[in-house]
Amino acid sequence: TESEEERRMEAEERSSRLLGSWPPDSLGTWVTMQRMKRRSGKLSQRQIQQLDEMGFLWDLHTDWDSRYQELVRYRDHHGHCNVPQKYEGNRALGAWLAQQRRRYKFGSLGRRRLEMLEELGVEWALRRGRAL
Repeated sequence: TESEEERRMEAEERSSRLLGSWPPDSLGTWVTMQRMKRRSGKLSQRQIQQLDEMGFLWDLHTDWDSRYQELVRYRDHHGHCNVPQKYEGNRALGAWLAQQRRRYKFGSLGRRRLEMLEELGVEWALRRGRAL
C-alpha cells in the first residue's frame, strides 16, 4: 500500500497544480467548502450527483482505491478497462479513468498507481473510435 507520506505528497502536488494559476482562496476554498457542505448535509443529492459525475474527489485518501476497485469489477464484467467517459452505469468511474489518463500523460500519476493500472490492463492512449 501507498505510504501516508506518498499520499500527502501527491495531494500537495495536485493542489499546487490546481491552484497554481488561481488567485488565493478561490478554487481551493470552493473545493473545501463543497466537502464541508456534504459532510454537514448542506448539499442536495442533485449537487452531489453533479460533482460525482465530474469525478469530484470527496476524500483524497480513499476515493482512488474505491474507484480502482470499481474498475476491477468493470474489467471483470466487460473484459477490458476502456470505460467510456460518460458510462451510464457509473459516470464517476469514466471521469475518474479519464483523469488517470491525463495524469499519466502529464507524468503526475504515482509509480504505484501506474503499475496497478497497467497490471489491470488500462490502455493509456486509445485509438480513434474506441470507447472512451
